[in-house]
Amino acid sequence: ATASPAAASSGSLPSHPLSPVKGSPVLAEPSGSPPQQSWMSPSPAWVCLFCRQKFATSEDLLLHEADCIKIRDLERKPQNQEQLKITLLPITVSNSKTLMDMRPEPKVTTAFGGNDSNQSVYMYYCSQYDVRPQKNLSFSTDVKKFDMTTLAIDANVYLGKRGLLPVLEVMRINTLLHSIVLGNSGIQTSGIEWLVHMGLDHPSITSVDLSNNPAVDDTCAMMLNYWALKKSLLTLNLNGTNVTPPLLKHVELRLEANRAAARRNC
Repeated sequence: ATASPAAASSGSLPSHPLSPVKGSPVLAEPSGSPPQQSWMSPSPAWVCLFCRQKFATSEDLLLHEADCIKIRDLERKPQNQEQLKITLLPITVSNSKTLMDMRPEPKVTTAFGGNDSNQSVYMYYCSQYDVRPQKNLSFSTDVKKFDMTTLAIDANVYLGKRGLLPVLEVMRINTLLHSIVLGNSGIQTSGIEWLVHMGLDHPSITSVDLSNNPAVDDTCAMMLNYWALKKSLLTLNLNGTNVTPPLLKHVELRLEANRAAARRNC
């Protein structure tokens, strides 16, 4: 789940297409108010991130925000403009079950005659995005095996501004993926938008680790909260980022609501 970053600020929200008001408080709390004992406990000023309407309880806020986001969807969502400039592999994914493994296993056919692996997909998209392949980053070379459940980037791999792009395409093709670890990867604000764009279309991602990425700030957290609202994102590690405590609290509120819903559906 979320954790407070090293530094706090005034809680002002940066400009972003998902946040129409500059300089407004993300989540206003009166000075001297007692600490909140529960994510459902009353607060005099739970504020919707999208329209700034205030609510007496966090439960009322969550119910409202789910409707409010439908209105915000009429405006710009997180996008990946870089993806529009490349040639995507034509991919057909089908699911099958075997007696040995009852999980759905993706059967992926690509432009290379179905003889691809995660590594060949990564190399193809490095070429498409004009990104130099990372020496310390490699994926499975098993042909037709796109069944990763966890994708963890090693701490000594620095993705920077564009290095994430081909990795996102590997994530996209692995439809069973549920956990992503991108801690200390040098991810930038644009990378968070590309990540959220991918996550909104992915069927199974529930856990994301973005720890120790100082470029991840309130603007990024706004997009991550949007992802959590639209999909069942359950855990988000923001240790060592520059997301301010008020917005961390708001995102955690949404994540806890998602976890509660997941428990009810078990």
